[in-house]
Amino acid sequence: MYEDYWKLKEKPFDNNYDLRFLYLSLQHEEAVTRLLFAIKERRHGVILSGNYGSGKSIILNFLLNRAKEMDDSLQFIHITDPLMTMTEFFREFLHQLGEPVDNEGTRPVLSSTLRKKLMAIHEEGKHTIIAIDEADLIGAETMQEMRLLLDLCHPKTQGTLVTVVFCGCLGDSEEGHLKSRALRQRIPIRCELDSFDADQCGEYIQHRLTIAGQPNQLFTEDAIALIAEASQGAPRAINNICDLSLFLGSSRNLPKIDVGVIEAVVQEIAGSLN
Repeated sequence: MYEDYWKLKEKPFDNNYDLRFLYLSLQHEEAVTRLLFAIKERRHGVILSGNYGSGKSIILNFLLNRAKEMDDSLQFIHITDPLMTMTEFFREFLHQLGEPVDNEGTRPVLSSTLRKKLMAIHEEGKHTIIAIDEADLIGAETMQEMRLLLDLCHPKTQGTLVTVVFCGCLGDSEEGHLKSRALRQRIPIRCELDSFDADQCGEYIQHRLTIAGQPNQLFTEDAIALIAEASQGAPRAINNICDLSLFLGSSRNLPKIDVGVIEAVVQEIAGSLN
């Protein structure tokens, strides 16, 4: 709706997983390096954490794409619905590995079939990656089964059969599956995404504008500073503020997005920023 006004080829601030718009700060680069290390070294698992809206999911998608390009011996399972039962998890694992699935199969049977499949993949010189988005939502019983998967090794080579990438929010409390002692002992490699500072916020905004076809900065420095403060440096919140700001700015025939526009937008969507 506002693309023509701002001379944009497309909307720059949609909250999707379009990797063209991915902005990699130094901390994001380090996180990706750690994640790739865990995969390349075939470690049991790795945890990618961050607050809500910090960009974990798009980093996970970027990681999987990078890993596929890096090593064609990797087999990938990508889970986007963490609320499944373990039986449903087993079925989905087998389905994504190309194994025929018995929809009437019991949990023990499916578990045994999965282990045999993982063993066969290992014996072919390949390795299986299980990436779970929103992993903090996994139920306690299911997480226990996931911890057992982390311990799987080939009886002869002692090589790990699977690397599990848990992607989720740790939360503020000391409780939670991703903070559990049992998981910490099995997964020493962790990556946490921090919020963007004011400079990174400006770079992030300009990066997305440039990808969308507008190389000029459309936001004043004061506007960017207020966006960084109001969003608390969370990419999803930055996107929400900027998207509505571009719409409001175009309706007011402004040459740039100034502080007044950001103040109006923040007041309008205040409830979604907390």
